[in-house]
Amino acid sequence: MLHYGCARKYFCSVATSGHRRYKRAHTYDAGSISYAACGRASVRAYLCYRMRFRAENTKATYLPNWEHNKVEEFIWWAVPFLIIAALAVTTWTSSHELDPFKPLASDRPALTIQVVALDWKWLFIYPAQHIATVNFIEFPADIPVHFEVTADAPMNSFWIPQLAAKYTQCRA
Repeated sequence: MLHYGCARKYFCSVATSGHRRYKRAHTYDAGSISYAACGRASVRAYLCYRMRFRAENTKATYLPNWEHNKVEEFIWWAVPFLIIAALAVTTWTSSHELDPFKPLASDRPALTIQVVALDWKWLFIYPAQHIATVNFIEFPADIPVHFEVTADAPMNSFWIPQLAAKYTQCRA
């Protein structure tokens, strides 16, 4: 929740643009809200426990034989299980919706760019246009782009933060 105090444009991994921007922002917001709710409930339960069972509280009754209460045990196991299940389902569905290899729905054909990782530089080949560039990539807005990433160097990560995708490629 603290990242809301700063402008999102300064966080390059969060400041994406395009089709996946709103889905990614929704995932971050849902995660932040659920984590804040869990943290708030945990702190509240801890403070209630500390206030009830402090040494100065003589009204609290000590019940040493409470280990077989089925309702309390169900709550202790069901609530964390439901929280984890909800977070797992949200994470699973959102990460599959944001799969960088999943093509975007568009009425225009995708622009194919072959990306070759070389030692200390990137080679971008536009096969349909019969051109190639080194360390410079450009493509028009509102057209889906399909990257074919290969490598001639040992280990490379091709990452354009605004497209919300990262491709890691090893020499084959």
